[in-house]
Amino acid sequence: MAKHLEVPVTLLTPGTINENLHYGPFARYWWSSRSTNGSNEHIFFPIRLGQKTRVFRNNREFIVSVVLGNSEHPRQPGYFCSSGSFSGKIETSPTRAISSLYNEIFHNSTKFSGPTIIGQNDPKIIEEISRGVRFIPFQITIDKYKIFIHDLGVSSHPEWHNAGSGYSSSLLHFYNKKQALFVSRIVDNECIIEIYQQAQKIKIIRGSTPSEVWRKSWFMEKYDGSELY
Repeated sequence: MAKHLEVPVTLLTPGTINENLHYGPFARYWWSSRSTNGSNEHIFFPIRLGQKTRVFRNNREFIVSVVLGNSEHPRQPGYFCSSGSFSGKIETSPTRAISSLYNEIFHNSTKFSGPTIIGQNDPKIIEEISRGVRFIPFQITIDKYKIFIHDLGVSSHPEWHNAGSGYSSSLLHFYNKKQALFVSRIVDNECIIEIYQQAQKIKIIRGSTPSEVWRKSWFMEKYDGSELY
């Protein structure tokens, strides 16, 4: 079990917001969230590219950096931990990054809470890495689907829920029996669904309204497309 200790964390480098990552097709992987005042509401904050944090464990300095890509996906965050002359592998989570290097150095199986180690439980660090963000995504849930809305546009189309060009959201579903990322976008006056597996765009569907484009996709037919946009 990961240790959830009160660990002093120092933000060495806040990192950068990257439009293609934080607001592009894979945006849902570049944001994390925390509850507000213990409620069920969650506020999102960015996982910044190049962000570096430092902690001391067992009298050693550990630095965790956020990089682009990991062993499972080239467009998701990777986490790299170093301590003096020791360096770990790029991992899929901060928990794996610090725990695996700590275990290599001290030859034990201690597991740390990665979110704590990179400051995601520290309000001051969250405030710092959220500074200058042009739009904070939000998430809605429809049955088992979590729809992550990572950009908005404005229009006078009630059938688009007044969203407009620039709008984009994503949800996870299956395509050809494999998990896929379905990205919904509005570009000019066209509604588009892009389907990704790993980092590859494998299908594009176009329509004039959210309802039409989802109907043409033949996916998730029990829902009206306007619910999924």
